[in-house]
Amino acid sequence: MKRTFHSMLFGAIFLAALAGITPAAQARSCSLSGVAGTYGYTTTGTIPTLGAVAGVGHVTLDAGGNLTGAQTVSFNGAIVPETLSGTYTVNADCTGTATVNVFHGGVLARTSNLNVVYDNNQRELRAIFLTAGTVLTVNGRKMFVEEED
Repeated sequence: MKRTFHSMLFGAIFLAALAGITPAAQARSCSLSGVAGTYGYTTTGTIPTLGAVAGVGHVTLDAGGNLTGAQTVSFNGAIVPETLSGTYTVNADCTGTATVNVFHGGVLARTSNLNVVYDNNQRELRAIFLTAGTVLTVNGRKMFVEEED
């Protein structure tokens, strides 16, 4: 009986110690202000009518849901500099959307719609273009990350 009591006491102390070192689960969510910042990104994929597509650029997301940026894109080997403007949304579950107006020399060339996921504590983004017939994805990371508390 004494041995059973000691075993139970040891077990209770062990579980209490584990509970003390296990971090409490925190509810996390994303927001416009949390994802705001400047991202460097790459775009890769294909457009059947054009062929391979690759691009590199930067985009700044503000806390009001607006975006601006610039990129250089290769459309099957033809290099094109582009500027960007548009809007974006963020849901609490870290998904969102973006509507991006793309300009060539100040003239609207196209408008693209994307579905976006923010990850790595709102430091990175992944996106896919929603244009039928295209296979284009984006991978981006914040260029500057403020120190966390």
